[in-house]
This record gives sequence, structure tokens and C-alpha cells, in this order.
Amino acid sequence: MTLIDKACAILEKTNDGNDLTPQHLKLTENAVNGFLNDKGLEAFEELYKKVKSGEYKRPAYLGVEFMDRDHEGYVYFKGEDVEHYSSFYAFSYSAQADLKVLQNKCLFMEQIKQSVKNHMQCDWEFGGEFAEDFCKSQKEKLDMTANGNTLLFSMVKMGAVDKFVLPGHPPAHRVTESRFYRENCEFQHSDNRNFTVTAYSYGSGAYREATADELVLIQSCFAYLRDKEFIREDNSETRNFDRQPTVIAYEPPVEEEAEEDCEI
Repeated sequence: MTLIDKACAILEKTNDGNDLTPQHLKLTENAVNGFLNDKGLEAFEELYKKVKSGEYKRPAYLGVEFMDRDHEGYVYFKGEDVEHYSSFYAFSYSAQADLKVLQNKCLFMEQIKQSVKNHMQCDWEFGGEFAEDFCKSQKEKLDMTANGNTLLFSMVKMGAVDKFVLPGHPPAHRVTESRFYRENCEFQHSDNRNFTVTAYSYGSGAYREATADELVLIQSCFAYLRDKEFIREDNSETRNFDRQPTVIAYEPPVEEEAEEDCEI
């Protein structure tokens, strides 16, 4: 069979490609157009074999269980559309972090037998109907994982909108070396690299950095923890750089954190 024949077979068995991930659909398109190198051809052959045998399963979007995204950008939880992520943002580290928070909200809404489409009702800052119960549930999980320790984390703000959390109380150079900072510098519309990093602590006992899972829980209910004074602001530092364009090397999420880009 030619590459075109195999591509047609893949599309036929995947609802005209709608059941493929965006990466696998692009891989198939590149095969038809003759744009694949040896490694890409191997990946395409593996895709063809999996689709032909019926073994192909669309992986979870960005590795987050129960989550999916279609080719138009609509994000789904267990088949129900709950959000929309634009293409320029959809495969970023920030999207992955937000997706995990969205998953937590949807799981909670499912648990209390409410429509997951109404996940915004879990938002504390917007005064959601179920926000307090949701935030309390996240805090309970956080307390269990903290296990009597004091968790250290930091909130980094860049401009009026962009923000992300990091474990511990990192110095400025660690902030600028972080994947989130590099990504924001790459995709921000302005060349402003300034940021403010605020160090927080949560709990009591021995100090340790918050884990990745704990950071998700913190992000899920940060405003609630702040307003109820469950977290303490330890210090804050602002860094101002010359507003000069800079070249920041962007590295996409690794395979275990998000879907791997197709080889071409």
C-alpha cells in the first residue's frame, strides 16, 4: 500500500480523522504530502498499524485524565464540552496547569451530581454557588498531602494577566529559568519581561516545597486560601528589565506532561 492508501484507511477508521489527536492528524497530512523523514515514516507506520488493528485510543489531552480537545479547540470532560482553548495556547505549560484545575472542578461537579458545564460555579472569586464547598474539598485534600508540614510555594505575575506558581521560594534567576517564564516571554504580545514573585507558605510544621500535585490543589482554591488567611505571604520581589526584545528558547512540554509533537 502507498502512503496515500494508508492515510485514507486511517481517516476511514477514525471518523474522517476527527478521532485522531491533532498531532496524529498532522502526521497523516504530512504523510500524504510527502513531508515525512525516516523517523516520521516510522511514526506513521506505527499509527497505521494501531488504527488498522483497532488498538488506537486517543490519548488524554495533555496527559490529563478524562480530558480531551477537538480540532476546533473545544475541551471536553468525559465527552461533555466544558471549555475552549485556542490553538496558540492549547499545548502550552500554562494550558496544562489550567486543565488540571478544570479537571478538579469537573470531578467535583460530577460528585455533587451537577452539570460539569457549570464548573464556573466552583470559582471563589466569581462567587460561584458551589465555590466554598469546592474550595473546602480541595483544602481537605491539600491538608492530607501536606501531612503536617508547611508547604512553600510562590506566585509569579507578569503583566496584568499572566501568572503561574512555582514550588518553594525561588530566587529571581530560578524564576527566569522556569519553563513557565520562558513560555510567557515567547508568547506574550509585548516584550515586557518584568515580573513580581510573591512567596507564600501554607500549614505548620517542617518546611518543604509543595509538590506538583499540591500546586494544582493550591491553584484550584488559591483565592479562597488567601481570603480566609490560610496561606501566609512571606515576601515579595519585583524585577524590572530593560524593555528590549529578547530571544527566549521555547521548549514544549515533555511527553509525560503533554502529548508529544508528531515527527516530520
